Amino acid sequence: MSSENDELTRLRAKVAELEQDLEEARKKPSFWAIADWKDAVKLIGLPLALALGIYSLYDDVWLRMRGQDAATVAQVVDGLARLQALDETTFSRQAGGDVAGASAVDAAQRGQRERFVARAFDYWQRSPEFFQRGELDTLAHHLILQGRTRDAIAVIDALTPQARGAFDQADLWLKKGRAYAAEGDAFDLDAARAALDEAVVAAETITARGTRNSAITNITVYRVFMELQNEQGCERITPHMHVLDELSAEGTPAQSGIDDQIVQLRQVHTDRCGPT
Repeated sequence: MSSENDELTRLRAKVAELEQDLEEARKKPSFWAIADWKDAVKLIGLPLALALGIYSLYDDVWLRMRGQDAATVAQVVDGLARLQALDETTFSRQAGGDVAGASAVDAAQRGQRERFVARAFDYWQRSPEFFQRGELDTLAHHLILQGRTRDAIAVIDALTPQARGAFDQADLWLKKGRAYAAEGDAFDLDAARAALDEAVVAAETITARGTRNSAITNITVYRVFMELQNEQGCERITPHMHVLDELSAEGTPAQSGIDDQIVQLRQVHTDRCGPT
């Protein structure tokens, strides 16, 4: 810390020296009257030297005092961008029906993803204000996938004050439900159910009907999937399956990929619990 203080003192002295030179230049009959080449060097060099001094102060002292540096910041930002790009590749393969290819790509990238996530989470703990909402969404998603669900919940809780309206609130409750339901150090089905119930409550207050129905459908699809995956009793699944039957757009021009998922869930539910 003493070396950092010495550096800060040195930089402050340099900035003071530059300010003194600037003041002397102003006292000339005309500020822009260049008497000789030395004046020209001062006039041209002062702004650049001042800018470089301030940058050095920020990069070498201020960031370092906070446990940061420009190289680390660049690594974190680049890592999150590459995580999003890797997700895009995987999702594209899945959407195209290449599930095996998507799984193979994901397996090949696992170590890389873990390194990016570890670096980003460590940096978030030291500098939470640095991250944008979308970057924290990405970080929470990958923490869940890696089983670091307690860490994911910490990120989601930090995001909650930033929620802008009912849709964001519903989305964050859904993420929290996913975190509690995933395999990991925070696994708790009752907590997951409570979070998903809160997600539906928030979604029901969304003004736009189409957005409201879409949000409720997504939450309920995950709820049914979660209960089926954990082999819960039919009494925990069937009521939510009824909701999906009412929301499904199967057989209409509005049918989409989520309606195909509802068909698959309905088949599994029928095999286990009988027709709805």
